[in-house]
Amino acid sequence: MTTLRVDTGTVRSLADNITLVHSHLTDADATSRVVAEAVGHAGLSDTLGSFSGKWDDRRRELCDQITGLRDAATGIADAFEHADSELANALADRGDA
Repeated sequence: MTTLRVDTGTVRSLADNITLVHSHLTDADATSRVVAEAVGHAGLSDTLGSFSGKWDDRRRELCDQITGLRDAATGIADAFEHADSELANALADRGDA
């Protein structure tokens, strides 16, 4: 008999880590503005601001994709936990548990 084991805690931890990555990407624009203001060199400050502005569109795309990954990880954990519960209930109803 084949056994399938899914550590849903690890999958949920993955979703939490993905959320953290999303948060860092979302905050990157504000962080880059703070850094640009703090460098003390107008040319470098302008360059950082320009890079940040150009990076905004790609960062938004990445954030959307990361949100999809997080939702998928959470959905996987939910689905396996639900299936496990349903199978356990079915076995209990049959008296096999």
